[in-house]
Amino acid sequence: MQDVYELVAQKFAERIGIVFASEETLEACFLKHFPGLTFDRTNHWQNIMQRELAAAWKQHGPAVITNPISHDIDEILWRLKDKLDYNLFSQVLLNLQVWLGVGYSVPDARKELEGLQQKYAGKELTPFAEKAKMKRGGVTESERIYNDDLSSIKALKIISEFTPMNSFRVSPKGSTPALADARNLSTLGWGADKYARAICDLKIYYITWDVGSTPTMAEPSPTANAFIVKGIDYPFVSKSGGEVLNEMLFSRLIAVYFYSKCRPQIVLPRMNSVMIVAHQAAGIKRAFDELRTMGVPLGSYWQVLSFHEGSRVKSSAVDSNQSGVEGADSPSSRADS
Repeated sequence: MQDVYELVAQKFAERIGIVFASEETLEACFLKHFPGLTFDRTNHWQNIMQRELAAAWKQHGPAVITNPISHDIDEILWRLKDKLDYNLFSQVLLNLQVWLGVGYSVPDARKELEGLQQKYAGKELTPFAEKAKMKRGGVTESERIYNDDLSSIKALKIISEFTPMNSFRVSPKGSTPALADARNLSTLGWGADKYARAICDLKIYYITWDVGSTPTMAEPSPTANAFIVKGIDYPFVSKSGGEVLNEMLFSRLIAVYFYSKCRPQIVLPRMNSVMIVAHQAAGIKRAFDELRTMGVPLGSYWQVLSFHEGSRVKSSAVDSNQSGVEGADSPSSRADS
């Protein structure tokens, strides 16, 4: 079976290279599977990736034609990591990894949401307003409380609707790979960590880095608005001057490093953090310590990282999502290219 997994992984990687070649090829793949829908780079990609993998499995897998089970998918993904760059692999992995053994406490989130509803009942300024927005600057104490509550409400709504079924945004080669998904789990900040739950001997870990400390991943190329990134053999076009591209790729690089090193249950790259769900025996802390001492070629990249078990701490060394979720104008929610 090992040879079968290797072959399927190779053929699937070749197919991914074709599908992710451009916006047009992504659209063609989407419409092949969902001809009655409008092309969307965020929704339905979990199903599309499963179907594409099943097609490779049926063509190049065992003689008995059947869909791959979760164990088969896990084995194929493990081999796929060596056949795609970390940008493409992370997009495939996010849509194929299984959200089992971890979730968010929906009853607790709904209870806190009800408490906030009572707090703002009858008030003119309320974060429950249909088009409620953050108060820029949050100068007064009441404005700061309002901003915190609005951020919490957005996070609580996401948590209260949690489901393992999700679809993560895909981006073609050379386009900034946004950190986004249909359920908005990618936007949850440190305030949502207290609702995260892992079962059995699974544990939740976080790798974080300070806002503004992200190392330079993308170097300008002679072509206008184009950037070259180590470890990726195609250029990126960035309208932001490479800043957003830098953030997106560094988070994905860290996520793929820990997947490749520890084979955890789940990795979830976010702005300035990566969430990891794994058995304690997977050695996440050991892998982190090894990463911090790693030399060339990336050397000082890793010195900005911090390790947390159970929850990100409220300090400068957490993501920029505040206590709840990112704002509508945050880097990972903006179209960059």
